[in-house]
Amino acid sequence: MIKNHKKAQVTVFIILGLIILLVTGILIYFSTEVFKYAGLDEQFVPVAKYTEQCIEDVASQGIFLAGMQGGYIYPPYEEDEAYLNTGFPVTYWFLAGEDRSVTILKLESDLELYLKNNLNNCLNNYAEFSNEFEITDLNEEDLAFDVDIEAKEVNIASAIPVQISDSSSTATMPELKISFDNTIGNKIFLAYKIMKAENEDGFLEFYTNEIIAASAWLPYEGFDFTCRPSRWRVDEMKDYIQQAVAVNIPFLMFKGTDYEKTGDLYYDKIYLVDVGASGVKDLQVRTSYNPRWNMDLDVNPSKNGVVTDIKMVGQTIAIPCIKVFHHKYTVYYPILFEINDEENSNYPFFFATPVIMTRNEPDRYAEMEPWPSETDAIRNAEFCSETTKITNYSLNADGSITTEETELPSWTNSLDVIAMDSLYGFDQILEDVEISYRCGRFQCEIGATEYGSGNILVAYPLLSSTFPDCLNGVIIAGKEGYQKTELSQTVSENTDGSTINLEMHRLEKLDFDVTAVVNHNNIIEQRELDENELAVITLTNQEQNFEKVMIYPTAGEDAEGFDKLELLVADGITYYVDIKLIDEDIYTGGFVYNWTPDANAITSANSAHFYVIKKDILLATDENYREAMQYAEEESINYPPELS
Repeated sequence: MIKNHKKAQVTVFIILGLIILLVTGILIYFSTEVFKYAGLDEQFVPVAKYTEQCIEDVASQGIFLAGMQGGYIYPPYEEDEAYLNTGFPVTYWFLAGEDRSVTILKLESDLELYLKNNLNNCLNNYAEFSNEFEITDLNEEDLAFDVDIEAKEVNIASAIPVQISDSSSTATMPELKISFDNTIGNKIFLAYKIMKAENEDGFLEFYTNEIIAASAWLPYEGFDFTCRPSRWRVDEMKDYIQQAVAVNIPFLMFKGTDYEKTGDLYYDKIYLVDVGASGVKDLQVRTSYNPRWNMDLDVNPSKNGVVTDIKMVGQTIAIPCIKVFHHKYTVYYPILFEINDEENSNYPFFFATPVIMTRNEPDRYAEMEPWPSETDAIRNAEFCSETTKITNYSLNADGSITTEETELPSWTNSLDVIAMDSLYGFDQILEDVEISYRCGRFQCEIGATEYGSGNILVAYPLLSSTFPDCLNGVIIAGKEGYQKTELSQTVSENTDGSTINLEMHRLEKLDFDVTAVVNHNNIIEQRELDENELAVITLTNQEQNFEKVMIYPTAGEDAEGFDKLELLVADGITYYVDIKLIDEDIYTGGFVYNWTPDANAITSANSAHFYVIKKDILLATDENYREAMQYAEEESINYPPELS
């Protein structure tokens, strides 16, 4: 009896399951057929389905076109420079400091217009049904579409007001709603995250600098101990860098995406980029550069297309057989991104961006001051001209036209600039401070601070002048005996008449010397440098854009510019001090220290005293050499620089 009871229970469950399945099937039928095509006679449903298929096909064509052109079906930019020519025009998502990335709203709008312009190419005025029904001609002006792009799906609602008739009835096409799988929404999201990271952090510029710095052939930073002269041609360096970028850039990987490790520890660790994207694990990103695309390269120091060795900050110094490299690279070239996924492999998404590196640093917004070799003199003169020529046309009584050229001021908005000593503030306002203004790659000389500037009667010097209009330009102040000062400042109607206060750090020149602290079998002694020893001292402070290189000991004309120490007279300035001790072409000692001298101590001192740490190496092995260098760094804390 128990067994029969269980069989009865199973039978009941089977019947209930069949009922649920039947009800579900009926609901699906009504939702897809009856409710979906409400008001449309059954014989006309194939026409609606045909229309839906055409809408999906045309929309897919538009999405493919958008993916090839950086998300734009109808690119909005007229200039050729807005696109990377890869065989098809790919929109630069960043150009001339401007974000040009596509938005979902823009693509939805483009897709709606594309459907309106191209749907009838697929429908062909319903010629497919001409033997069965009479269908009114399609009027593109009456078509309406509402496109909604989601992460992995595209939804389209359409209004196609055509009438369908047969011998028994007439109906109007109902609103059609189509949904189909496509990941273009997710691809745009990932592309946006990549560009956001690039514009904020400059990771492409970082890798460009890394590629150059890692080269054993290109001059970059450091020392070379050979008497053989070294020369490089810029055009050969350009070819080399183009090939190196083309080989290395494709190794870039992005966290959260579908990427494969290379198996090389260097690339797997260094070339993995985190752009903060989630939900993109099905997407692959390919980064590429083609050497056939243009690359602008400027290397400093160079002359007549030739890069030389032994160039340092300041004037040239020539020390036999010791060459110091301090080379800066300015590079501009395009990078192409391709985003794809396996399920939608027929719909790649491309976008491009320029890599903009100025003197080894990212410079996407042209914030770094250009060197003379980087400035187009003619265009700079045009930008900096205070007047603009215009031509007036007038019609004479006899019908002839007379022209007359006149000049109008092009600088219309003014600033009042006050420069003061950073230590004393308004108690020491500075005269004869040369003021210039940089906008992108253009730099204009404005004038100097003086009494009565702009006919303003005040008891202190200033510069009251008009400036060229510029968004986020930079005011640059220079005066003999002071560190150059820069301040970001927009010039526009909104800033007209503003007063700008600049603080400038005075430079104090000091003599200096270096003492060697030598560890010989754990016996410490201090001594002067030997005849064959040379110390190269570098002081840097990134916040103030300060760098000073000195050589000790120095003698003769070759040492000019490297025989004096300069310090900023200000409190709270920390210098990173790096000293290399060299003996007959070999590093034998070093010193590293973060030094924050007091402003009063600087002004009252005549000289500075530095130490360099050396540990004797009894057996010249790589391990002993590394141990000696590490010892020098660790002991540096015990020998801070001294002012006297």
